[in-house]
Amino acid sequence: MAEIAYKFLNEDLSSAHGGSGVWVPGEWRTVHGPLVPCENGIHYCQRDHDPFGWLSPSLWTFEDGSPEETIRANDKCVTRRGRITARVETWNERTARLLACDCAERSLLQ
Repeated sequence: MAEIAYKFLNEDLSSAHGGSGVWVPGEWRTVHGPLVPCENGIHYCQRDHDPFGWLSPSLWTFEDGSPEETIRANDKCVTRRGRITARVETWNERTARLLACDCAERSLLQ
């Protein structure tokens, strides 16, 4: 079974961490030129530890349209072509606050 990929965005579907334009669910976006993490490419999260540096108001499932070109960097994946497919409704203001509380509690226990 393939890992689920995610893309964090602002509520208006603009990129929360750089980039330009607004994402439209189901529509493919493509970048040109060499893929370079943090410089050029469509960035998304895939592995369990990736999302924590990218938390933003809205979370979407993501489909990588060019997995053969994808670069797996430390806390992100970078691809040439991708699209958001469905909003993750369980990620909302309440669950973001609960996560923040859980992280704070864990840091106090250490």
